[in-house]
Amino acid sequence: MTTDSEGKKITHRSYAELLLAFPPRTINTEVDYAVVQGEIDHLVDYGDLTPDEQDYLDLLGTLVWAYEAHTEEKHAYELRGAELVKGLIELYGLKLNDLKPIFKTKSIASAVLNGKRRLTVEQINKLATFFNLPHDLFFEPVQVAHNLQDVLCST
Repeated sequence: MTTDSEGKKITHRSYAELLLAFPPRTINTEVDYAVVQGEIDHLVDYGDLTPDEQDYLDLLGTLVWAYEAHTEEKHAYELRGAELVKGLIELYGLKLNDLKPIFKTKSIASAVLNGKRRLTVEQINKLATFFNLPHDLFFEPVQVAHNLQDVLCST
């Protein structure tokens, strides 16, 4: 007999039984999110999961991940352009070689990250896809003149 952390008997169920007991649906609200999270917590409390339970847990986890990815405020990043790329490289523990498919060569990646080259549209498209972030975050910030005098004096 298997028991949970509180000593209650656990009855393992097949994948089909799990689907019938709690049919997975797309998460659209915080309430849906909390309900699915509760079901995940319940499964995790089992401890040792059967392969069917693990597959079902993976499915629920994917639903939660999709909801979080969709609702996360992705425009709250303060970094932009090459500075954002540097931050993401550090955050994910990447090396320049990991970005070779985006920049084609390590030297181009290095030049972009050191401010010697600007990101191209193709590189921005690839970076947005690679990091699953909006394209606009990879465009370099543009300084805008606050008045006509600033524009006239700079030319």
